[in-house]
Amino acid sequence: MSTKATPDVISSILLASWQIHPARPEKTLVHLVNPTPPKDYQSASAAMAVGVESNHLFIATNPTASSSIREAMNSWINLMQKMQVQSLPSNVPIAAEFSGSSNDAAPVRDFVKSVYHFCLAKLSNDVRDDDAAYLLKDISTGSEERMWSLGIEVDERPSLVEGLTVMIKMSDEKFDFEKASMEEIMTLHRAAQAVGKFKDKYPLETYIVTAARLSEAIDFIVSFATDQHRQPPRIDTDVTWIDAADSHEFIATMKTEEFMPGISEEDASYVKVPEEFMWLPKGMSRVKDSTDHAKGTGAMHCQGTLLKYIHDHNLSVDPYIGASQPVCYACRMLVRTFNRVFKKRFALGRRRGTMDPTWRCPEMGVQLYDQLVSDLKPDFTILGRTAWVDRGSPFSPVPANK
Repeated sequence: MSTKATPDVISSILLASWQIHPARPEKTLVHLVNPTPPKDYQSASAAMAVGVESNHLFIATNPTASSSIREAMNSWINLMQKMQVQSLPSNVPIAAEFSGSSNDAAPVRDFVKSVYHFCLAKLSNDVRDDDAAYLLKDISTGSEERMWSLGIEVDERPSLVEGLTVMIKMSDEKFDFEKASMEEIMTLHRAAQAVGKFKDKYPLETYIVTAARLSEAIDFIVSFATDQHRQPPRIDTDVTWIDAADSHEFIATMKTEEFMPGISEEDASYVKVPEEFMWLPKGMSRVKDSTDHAKGTGAMHCQGTLLKYIHDHNLSVDPYIGASQPVCYACRMLVRTFNRVFKKRFALGRRRGTMDPTWRCPEMGVQLYDQLVSDLKPDFTILGRTAWVDRGSPFSPVPANK
């Protein structure tokens, strides 16, 4: 890649912001303030067009997640539509209520089976990687004093031991999920419920947190679906899946004066990025024979992909973009700028101040791009000043991929 290529201004600003590494940007920039973000995985962003007789759901997904996400969503929609014509109690734990063979419970059992079909691989990997067998042995053989040191009550031990035993057994690479009976799957769900209850006591054990998220999500969806007799009559929902755009190569400059021409000397002293630095984020590397430029491969995030699709097709949707993970700083700023340029009122929940220098701006016209650049520059100056005050230095390198 030639260093003669024009550096991308937005990529340069985001890279510089990442290098400056401001602490909690959302506490510095008022427009980033938001509720505490949930701890889940980025996979999709969605918007809904609501109609009298039908709804239309538009979902943008990461290319690597599209297949599993789409299959899971289809299972969820199928469950919702089937349960709209049934009235089952929602106040009984699903592992107990729907482990039988009644026809009324069949949609729920099918849904639970499909979810574990999609998610068992991750749960199994977490169980093996975190060596759940070590905790099982410790709890099974430990004295009451040991249980006390682990924060486990005497009456809690049996359910945790049983749950871990089941999860370890079904996480074995020899376990064939395709041949698993419904009883085995519901046993796994009960195990995930039991183990997940200890997520606050073992927040660093990934498999326990995963079990909690998985079982809680299933219980919530099933409870909602089985309580629909209080809801309006059945409304069909169509789904349009939108793939994120292909990644593209770009160049970013580390010279502040190149992407912020005309900046005052005082401001430049706060936000200047050194010509040489130790770390670059994942997806970026140095340009050969240049200390002033970095190259990388950028990707359009789900929120940008969805917003571009809505804009290009002039869709009338509810002005709220939902996301499975708190969206990054650049996506938040994109929506904010989009509203200003096109006189819209889209809202984003689940925001955070994460800087992603490989973020790709969707192509929606020169006016949007230029306005976004204008909106990013003052933020960069403010963040640079804040970082300087917090650290006593305008630059604080951070390890790659952190």
